[in-house]
Amino acid sequence: MAKVIFLSHAGADAAKALAVANCLQSAGIDVRFDRQELRLGDVFLTFMEQALSTSDYCLLLWSRQAAATEWVRMEWEAALYRSVQEKRGFLVAALLEDLPLPALLAPRLRADLFPELQPGLGRIIDTWLADRVAEQQTQRPVASAPLAQGATPGTSTVYVTSEAFGITTPLTVNLDAPAGIYLDQLVDTFRLPKVFDHDGRIGVRFSYRLKLGDVSLERGLPLATQQVVDRSVLWLETVMTPYAQSDPMAGALQPAVFRHSGLSAGLPPASGLTIGERNEAESRARRALEQAVERGGLGPP
Repeated sequence: MAKVIFLSHAGADAAKALAVANCLQSAGIDVRFDRQELRLGDVFLTFMEQALSTSDYCLLLWSRQAAATEWVRMEWEAALYRSVQEKRGFLVAALLEDLPLPALLAPRLRADLFPELQPGLGRIIDTWLADRVAEQQTQRPVASAPLAQGATPGTSTVYVTSEAFGITTPLTVNLDAPAGIYLDQLVDTFRLPKVFDHDGRIGVRFSYRLKLGDVSLERGLPLATQQVVDRSVLWLETVMTPYAQSDPMAGALQPAVFRHSGLSAGLPPASGLTIGERNEAESRARRALEQAVERGGLGPP
């Protein structure tokens, strides 16, 4: 299904907005464009609310005229709220002239459409289409990330997904760099846990690895030599390993591997636990830890 874009712009920029809408439609993208859809007697607020609620993205055409238009401000504020609520890049800012964005919009996806619409508009379209492919493979919305104003030599975009995220996030990488650099970056950026314990006596250690399909990436090898290419979808696998200073009374302290399975198009189901098994394992681990602490029998042997 085609992407649906709500085009937010000032009335004075209608000609440029129409040119943008035509380019988007030529790329197979549906455009909600008030100048085309509003008819005499229509209520603008009703149209705006409905369009912002049902569109896949909001493309804000930013200019001095837009900055001075209250309706445009209402639109981008509503779009920003949806971006934050859904934790994804719903709002994209496209600059029609050299004019700073409001501080709240500075971290958003953005591209320059001056002095010409291209190549900036083409990069927006390419990003949206790639996002749609990643969303279909991972069944999760794609989070926001900056759009590069120009191609930086040696950099590409890959998508990383995991149950730990709840979303799919784009990541700018150098394919000639080792995979471990980006694994560490993800763990630090998302503040993923490394250990959960009680006074160092009993607990759980967490480790992570990146996977392409069902193949684990070697930390020290470049991404490119491990078949990672631009727009690849990588999975962040989590290994949870329980530990204790004494042997368990029953059962075994074995690692549990968590990864969303079976959603990547063309890939076999991943190994590891199902969601139900994972939840049950986590509950057992929590109960065991709580019971051990209550017994007070976890001191040094």
